[in-house]
Amino acid sequence: MMLNTAFCFLVCGSFCFGQTYEQLMSYSYYYRKDIDDFKEFINKEPAATHSNYGIQQVVYEFHNHSVGLEEHKSDNGKIGEIYVFQTNENHTKANYEWKKYFDFLNNNQSFQFVKAIFDNGVIKDNNLSLDDFTTLLNSKNINSDSSYGVRYKKSDAYYSLFVIKGKLVFTVDDKNF
Repeated sequence: MMLNTAFCFLVCGSFCFGQTYEQLMSYSYYYRKDIDDFKEFINKEPAATHSNYGIQQVVYEFHNHSVGLEEHKSDNGKIGEIYVFQTNENHTKANYEWKKYFDFLNNNQSFQFVKAIFDNGVIKDNNLSLDDFTTLLNSKNINSDSSYGVRYKKSDAYYSLFVIKGKLVFTVDDKNF
């Protein structure tokens, strides 16, 4: 139990405000690749490792962000989920960075928009169109407790970019929740 709590803390701990779109894409390149290939790419010891019912979980901490990996549920040594999390809770800065990454994803023709989510405590919708989502963002409905984000698909992977309670989160996985 203590290890699970520590693992979650490390995974949810950080993401760099200076992280570039290219760096996020370099992490996502390893989705469905061997975990050992990612370890070689990172060239750093993990801050935490854990096995949950045989599924390997690994977290790497960097000066300004953390990257979490989870083995695919088939227990085949391949990466089934990648997460990148920001360190500090700073909604204004997270929103600014989110917008930059959102623009890159939205303008990249290889990514297909799937849906958006928005929750500011008053308005909550988990299946917004891009137009409806953009309208909500532009209507000044965002506060420091807001959570919002987008989900895109590229090939057989889903790419998510969220701000959750003032923290920037990027994921790559096979779930379209």
